[in-house]
Amino acid sequence: MYLWLSFLFVLSRLFFLSDYPHFYDSPEYYRESLSASLTRSLAASHEVVHPLYLFLCQGIQHALILLTGQPHYWALSLISALAGGLSLIAFYFLVRSLFDKKVAVLSILPLMFFPHLWLLQTNILHESLDFSLFLLGLLFLSLSFKKHRPFLIFLSVICWTLGLIDNFGLLIWFQAVLGTVFIQKNNRIKNLLVAGLATILSISLAFYSLVLIFSSFTEKPVNHLLSLLSYGNGFLSGWSLLNLLRLFRNDFLILWYGYTPVSLFLLAALYFLYRRKNYRAVVFFLGFFLPFLLTGKMWYGGLFSRYSGLVAFPLAFILGNLRQRKIYLFLVAVIFIFFLKTFLAYQGEPLPERQKALIYQSGVTEDDLLILSDYQRPQLPFANALFVNTDEESKKVIGESIEQALKAGKKVYVSQQALNFPYWQYDGQEIHIISRGSKEKAVLAKMLEGKKLTLKAEDKRDSLLSVYEVSNR
Repeated sequence: MYLWLSFLFVLSRLFFLSDYPHFYDSPEYYRESLSASLTRSLAASHEVVHPLYLFLCQGIQHALILLTGQPHYWALSLISALAGGLSLIAFYFLVRSLFDKKVAVLSILPLMFFPHLWLLQTNILHESLDFSLFLLGLLFLSLSFKKHRPFLIFLSVICWTLGLIDNFGLLIWFQAVLGTVFIQKNNRIKNLLVAGLATILSISLAFYSLVLIFSSFTEKPVNHLLSLLSYGNGFLSGWSLLNLLRLFRNDFLILWYGYTPVSLFLLAALYFLYRRKNYRAVVFFLGFFLPFLLTGKMWYGGLFSRYSGLVAFPLAFILGNLRQRKIYLFLVAVIFIFFLKTFLAYQGEPLPERQKALIYQSGVTEDDLLILSDYQRPQLPFANALFVNTDEESKKVIGESIEQALKAGKKVYVSQQALNFPYWQYDGQEIHIISRGSKEKAVLAKMLEGKKLTLKAEDKRDSLLSVYEVSNR
C-alpha cells in the first residue's frame, strides 16, 4: 500500500509540473537559472538568497539546454516535485519509526491533496527543497536514537545545515526536533543533549557558510544575514496586540484556504487523541504546529503561507490517527473536493498572459504611462510601467507621474489589479488569501479622485483583469 500511494503521490506532482513562473519570485529563479555564475546570481537575487536552490536550478537548466537546446520552466518545477517526493518518504519512515506503519500509510493520502502543499511541490519555489532537508534530518536523528548509530546524527547535521543555508528561516521549525526527542521512550536527557548539539552545530555551520557566501557580494555579510531574521514583517518586531490578532487571523486563513476546512476539524480531533491518552501523538503534532503559528507573521509576496508548508505533515498525521475509517475517507474526499478548485485553476491559461493580451488590446504604446499592481511586476515588466505599492515613496512617484503625463498630453492606462491594490490581488492563479478587503481603501483611490476611468479592455471571464484609461474630467 505504501509503494502504491507513494507512486500516486509522485505522479500527482510529475504529471502536473508548472511550465510557467506563476509566483512573485519564480521569474527571478528562472532568470538566474540561465546564468553561468552562481556568485553573480546570488548577488542579483532579492534580499533572501537561496544558494542551494539556485545551484540546483542552474545545474538542471544547463543540463537540459545541452540535451534539448533550450531552457524550460518545468525543469525548475521538477526540483520541487522531486524534493516533495523525498519529503513524503522521509515523513513516512519518521512516523513509522516513532508510531506504526498503519498511521504512516494513512498519512500519505491527505498529503497528496492539500492545495498549498501541491502548489509548493509543482511550482518554481524553493520551500519544497528546504522542507525535504529538514524532514530528512529529523528522520536520521530519530533513527540514530532507535538504532544507536552515531553516523546518522552526522547525516542529520548535513541535511539541516544544507536546509538552513538555503533558507535560514527554516530555523523556526526546529521546535519539531524537541517534540521528536520528547516522545522517544528511552534516554530522553541524553537524546536531548545530542539533538541540541546537532542543532547548534547545524546552525553554526550554516551561519558560517552564509557569511562566506554573502562576503562575495557585500562588505558586511554578518549584518546582511542578521537582517534576514527580520525580513519584511519578520519575527523580531511588531508584537503588539493588533499584530498578534493579525497573526492568528492569518493562521486561520492559511489553514482554511491552504489546507481546507478539514484542517480545523483535525485540530478538534487532537482533543480526542489527548482523551485517549495518546500523549506521544499530541506532543509530536504540537512540535510542528506551534512553529506554524509563527508563520502567519511572515508576509510573503507570492503564495502567501509558503513558510507554513510543513504544517501539512502533522495535519496528515492526525488524520492518519483517526480510528473510524469511514470518517477518514470522508475527510480525505472533502480535502480532494477543495483541492480540485486549486488544481483546475492552474490548468488554464496563466492570468498574467491574459492580462498582457488585454494591455495590448487596450492600445497602450511605449509612449503611454501604464500603472500596474506590484503583484504584476515580475510577470509583466513593461518598460513604461509603474507599479503600485504601499510605501509612501511609491505613492508619491505614481501620483506625480499621472499628473505629469496627463499635462503633457500622454495617455495613462491602469489595470484593475492596480486600482484594487492591495486588495483582491491575484497570487498565482487565485486571489491572495488575505487580500479580500474593501476596494474603497485601495492605494489609488484618493489619487484618482476627480479623474475619469474609461474601460478600454475587458476579460468577460474575469473583471479583475480589466484595463482602463485615466483622464481628467
